[in-house]
Parts: sequence; structure tokens; C-alpha cells
Amino acid sequence: VLRFVASRLSKLPMGQAYRFGGEEFAILIPRSDVAAAKPWLDTLRKEIADTPFILRSRHRPKRGRHKEALRAAKKEGRRIRVTVSFGVAERTETRRRPMEVLEAADKALYRAKRSGRNKVVAG
Repeated sequence: VLRFVASRLSKLPMGQAYRFGGEEFAILIPRSDVAAAKPWLDTLRKEIADTPFILRSRHRPKRGRHKEALRAAKKEGRRIRVTVSFGVAERTETRRRPMEVLEAADKALYRAKRSGRNKVVAG
């Protein structure tokens, strides 16, 4: 799932994504604000949730080998829904240091998770 989400984040039209901890990513969007980033992140969130994700069989072949066996392993797999939540924050007069902005985004992320997940929440 992490590779799936990372592959979507690697194709960002703006900003740069970084893995930040176990299952979290940070997306830095220079010279942007919450008002501009929030709708864009909501579209990305919907795209990830709408993309089918299939857990392959545990008997899957190694990558790049036996294409037919790989296709069969994918067919055996069960479908799951992958969702993401985003916490968004920007630099302000009271939040000038990068760590303060990151902490505000992290708090917003946890508010999104507590309120039902699969959301974009501004901090």
C-alpha cells in the first residue's frame, strides 16, 4: 500500500512528497497556501480512493518473472479500498518556523483521522 500511495505522490503536478515516518508522507508545496492546496489535495485523495487496489496472492512470483503467473496471482487477490487523509498548514505570522508548520499539519491530520478519515483538514 505504501508503494501504491508513493507512486501516486511521485507524480505530483506541484510540490514534492517525502516519506515522513512509518506510514505518513509530507508534501511540501513552496509558495502556496491552504486555499490553493486544499482542493488539489482533495482531488488527489479521491483519485487514490477510486483506484482499485488488489492484494496479490501470497503465492505470487517475484517481480519481472513469469508474467502469466503474476497476472494469475493478481486475479486471486482480494480488492481493498485505500484511503488517505491530509492535514494542511501554511506559514503564518504566528507559525514562522518550518517545524511549527509541520506540527500544525500533523495536528490537522490527526483531526482528519479522528473525524472519519479519508479527508483533507486545514490546520
